[in-house]
Amino acid sequence: MPKTILGISIVAISLNVVLGAKILGLFPLPINSHRNLYTPLVQELVQRGHHVTVISPYEETIDSKNGSLRSIVLTGFVDWMTDGMKHVRTFDLADTNIFQKLQTVLTFLETMSEMTLGHRNVQRLIHSKETFDVVIITELLTHAHKALAPHFKAPLVSFSTIGLSSFTNLLVGNPAPPSYVPDLFSDYSSKMTFSERLTNSLMYLYTQVCFNWYVYPQQKQLMKKYVPGEYDFDQVIHNISLVLLNSHPSINQPVPIVPNVVEIGGFHIKPPKQLPQDLQEYLDNATNGVIYFSMGSNLKSVELPRGKRDAFVKTFAKLKQKVIWKWEEDVLPGQPENVKVDKWLPQSGILAHPNTRLFITHGGLLSTTETIYHGVPVLAIPVAADQKLNAQRIAKEGFGLSLEYKEISETTLTQKLDELLNNPKYAKNAKECSKIFQDRLAGPMETAIYWVEYVIRHKGAPHLKVAGVDLPWYKYMLLDVGLFIVLSLVLSVYVFCKLTKILISLCVPSKSPKLKHYTSRLSNPSVLYQLSHTMNIITLIVLTSFTYLTHSARILGVFPFIGKSHYFLGSALMRALAEQGHDVTVISPFGERTPPNGSYRDIVLVKTRETFERKLKVNMFDVGELNPLISLPFLMIMLSELGTLTLQEPPVQELIHSDEKFDAVIIEQFLTDDLKALASHFNAVQIVFSSTGSNLWIDSLVGNPSPPSYVPSAGLSYSSQMTFLQRVTNTLVYLLNVVMMHAYVYPNNEQTVQKYIPGAPHIEDFLYNASLVLLNSHHSFSQPVPHVPNMVEIGGFHIKPPKKLPQDLQTFLDGATEGAIYFSMGSNLRSVDLPIDKRDAILNAFAKLKQKVLWKWEDEELPNKPKNVEVRKWLPQQDVLAHPNVKLFVTHGGLLSTTETIYFGVPVLAIPIYGDQKMNAQLAVNDGYGLSLPYKEVNKETFAQNLDEVLNNPKYSNNAKAKSKLFHDRLKTPMETALYWIDYVIRHKGAPHLRVAALDLPWYKYHVLDVIGFVVLVAAIGGTVFYVLLTRMCPLLFKRLKNKVKTN
Repeated sequence: MPKTILGISIVAISLNVVLGAKILGLFPLPINSHRNLYTPLVQELVQRGHHVTVISPYEETIDSKNGSLRSIVLTGFVDWMTDGMKHVRTFDLADTNIFQKLQTVLTFLETMSEMTLGHRNVQRLIHSKETFDVVIITELLTHAHKALAPHFKAPLVSFSTIGLSSFTNLLVGNPAPPSYVPDLFSDYSSKMTFSERLTNSLMYLYTQVCFNWYVYPQQKQLMKKYVPGEYDFDQVIHNISLVLLNSHPSINQPVPIVPNVVEIGGFHIKPPKQLPQDLQEYLDNATNGVIYFSMGSNLKSVELPRGKRDAFVKTFAKLKQKVIWKWEEDVLPGQPENVKVDKWLPQSGILAHPNTRLFITHGGLLSTTETIYHGVPVLAIPVAADQKLNAQRIAKEGFGLSLEYKEISETTLTQKLDELLNNPKYAKNAKECSKIFQDRLAGPMETAIYWVEYVIRHKGAPHLKVAGVDLPWYKYMLLDVGLFIVLSLVLSVYVFCKLTKILISLCVPSKSPKLKHYTSRLSNPSVLYQLSHTMNIITLIVLTSFTYLTHSARILGVFPFIGKSHYFLGSALMRALAEQGHDVTVISPFGERTPPNGSYRDIVLVKTRETFERKLKVNMFDVGELNPLISLPFLMIMLSELGTLTLQEPPVQELIHSDEKFDAVIIEQFLTDDLKALASHFNAVQIVFSSTGSNLWIDSLVGNPSPPSYVPSAGLSYSSQMTFLQRVTNTLVYLLNVVMMHAYVYPNNEQTVQKYIPGAPHIEDFLYNASLVLLNSHHSFSQPVPHVPNMVEIGGFHIKPPKKLPQDLQTFLDGATEGAIYFSMGSNLRSVDLPIDKRDAILNAFAKLKQKVLWKWEDEELPNKPKNVEVRKWLPQQDVLAHPNVKLFVTHGGLLSTTETIYFGVPVLAIPIYGDQKMNAQLAVNDGYGLSLPYKEVNKETFAQNLDEVLNNPKYSNNAKAKSKLFHDRLKTPMETALYWIDYVIRHKGAPHLRVAALDLPWYKYHVLDVIGFVVLVAAIGGTVFYVLLTRMCPLLFKRLKNKVKTN
């Protein structure tokens, strides 16, 4: 009860901090479409009680009883834009290439950036003594604007009106491989041809050069000129707490995003208002339907060349449908009777009308978003910026067509309109896209406001920032590590060859015929193979020496690992699904003692459990001493047998050969990839559950990038800030994982599947077929890493409100007036297996404490047990940690124990042994809520010192409570999130729109090695031709020059 009161107090305090926050918004672009985006966000922040100051070209007003709005107007900006556009034919932009478009944009933004910071109203604010709690700016390559955040000592929120782009990715360390992530200014899809990937890669490099050699230096000068104070420009531009993206996987191509990047596409859309009477009647009377035609707020229909305008007029005149055309003048020459024009139109209201059959648009992001929201088919005529990319997406998703601007004619328009109006598939697909777009865990505006307030509450939320953003490019790309490994291999080969030559010369005389015999043998292919095999072994030894340093659905759950902690997680998820009304079948080594409400069936893996119990009859405390390059292959070989044992179990075979059907199959990812064939066998959606969070085994199967430069392997104790040698070790463990998976695990899985599942597809056909990955992690306690859209973090989902303790335990803990220590090494490690010397060292330290100790000890008696120590074979861990008198948790650092101690805000002393325990322990140290004591260093002195430090230094308790606050601060609870996404992928038939294109690329294309090879080859040929010409031409030129001199 006291902890409940404390939790309520913490929430109340955090709410008080957020209510009435002072927010500065900088939105300088004088374009209506941008204004239409930021205005709803500002209005909602004011309605939530915040005090918002907006710098923009417009006078902003709002009536609110809660917060307040102050407008700082960038006077002259609208006139500047209007005057500039007088000399620009916007439709001519369709004929410029992507490099020209980028240069035009950069020039425009450079001017606007200086005009903004130099504006007298902005300078007046900068030199005032005002303070703000957060600064929100539009992400427009106007990086000097970001200096307002450190100037006002506030977190920085970046708002991208166009979704993800190369400049946004660079600033937050978001991976965007040019092999399948097209540039914003291109019209490529994620499925690019070789030439498109070549152009896209060159564009990627060109933007890097532009940013680093042109944009950044110029913006740095503006920052120094207009913002007083000494700020490090690199720190300023990379110190972004949050990026709000006007995008969503339903309308944008799915790409990986880091934790501080949040998609809120469609947040500006509100329920449509009543249309003006004339429009309402016009639409109501359109019994054959209405076509709405608008080229947006920046492109003007009146600027269409006469030939193209007449093509529209003549085409519309032949239609039985009515047309509403946004035409920016009073008169449309040759206007047909079925066409109504107006200078301004309520777009969302028109699209919401049931008689609207088609939207002809330029394909701008706002227009695309709104037409998807209302489920109206599209004819896109893209001209500039991201419009071609949006048009490409529209055509790919099948709810519209794209027509190149230069191809507009009466014939092409007639053909496109006829297809869109008379083929029902476009309307059907538009409705389906609308359904996906609106199917969200939380509304986009609710999401936006939550995250803005989140970074205020958590003082910029630095825990969301990935380490990759702080790495120089060569470290991020592991070029230094790669060079080191290559040089090491070359040196090893050189030394081996030298030693071989010396040995041969010592054993065989130089002129002996035997030498020729040995030489000829060395050239024999079989001998060369043996030598290469030997070299592989030598190389492995060398490398090892380096590394030592929805509706009611039928759902099948497969959780075959015999670890109780794994079962607890699977059980919690499947029980919740059953209680939600789903028909659940669970395959696991254990059965439910008390089945939940609803339909729940157990298939118990008796033989699998018995087999693995025999295999694991070892002292697990000894496992932690193994080198990762030794323990990892051992673990992978052992776990790869798990799928075979599971599939050959009689009850599983009976299920496979039955006529049962399932809507979804949830498989625990623990090197049991052969079990994924069950999803294909039952023609069901494949859902993967990772009990250990994100790791290489998961990432490779869904195309998620996990750069070894800052994403440590689970078996290592490294943080994301790795030294050079740690990055070398991490890279080699990464490579060993890849080799083992493809050389051993997957071939073994393939044999198992073909043997035990009739008619099973090839492993490649189901291995990468996961619709959803549920991760037992969360950025509040895991290291922040990128995730693709179908990866969802649900860490802590298994934790329930604490129940009343058994009376003896309740009495024991209530009587611990000096506090209590809870000691458990988890469900797989047994305290009784501790060596006597370490057990006695722990007992010696406990005996000297004034605190009581509750120890999970798996035997009846604990030898030499002190009076203040109570032992039990089993303890209700969550309920114990929830007790207010528990001051410390001594743990092995397993993920479940770590999650639970964070949930309840209890400091830890971790004694990690194997697996992810070392990494979890290191995170506890990094975040200041605990200490880590290596197992081999446990003795009575070290154990007592660590206990004394954690118990008597209040910082650990304070940090534990702060960590708990972070853990609980979520938009939705983790179990709600898990259940929503499982229902989501069932509803949307596997949700293929969440799948990234990287999965369809071979590794060499993913890493654009073919593109690099082509560029290098062209450069080499060009250099050779130039060299040959130079060597041939120079003598001739010198000869002519010499002859000329002689003649003179």
